[in-house]
Amino acid sequence: GLAKNKVESARSETPLADVFLEQIEEVDTPEAIRREGGLLYVRLSHALTAIHWPPSTIKELHQDLKQCDRFQGQKTCRCFGKPVKAWVFTSEDQTE
Repeated sequence: GLAKNKVESARSETPLADVFLEQIEEVDTPEAIRREGGLLYVRLSHALTAIHWPPSTIKELHQDLKQCDRFQGQKTCRCFGKPVKAWVFTSEDQTE
């Protein structure tokens, strides 16, 4: 599949995280992703469903996401309307 080729060609230490973050930039699912104050709040399970991520690599993806440069931690945020736990990343724009 396309994602696998991307992963193999990526030179990053966290190829799955790179592909994931790239794919969710194209998703506009309000219950999965919110952008606020230069940060990206991601409800992982919703985001994975939205981009049809292969379940077999979710565990590896978790490890990659925790190691990637943009990862800010997991916190409970209210930006989804009710307090939910989200994975927080810096926004794409700040890496320019």
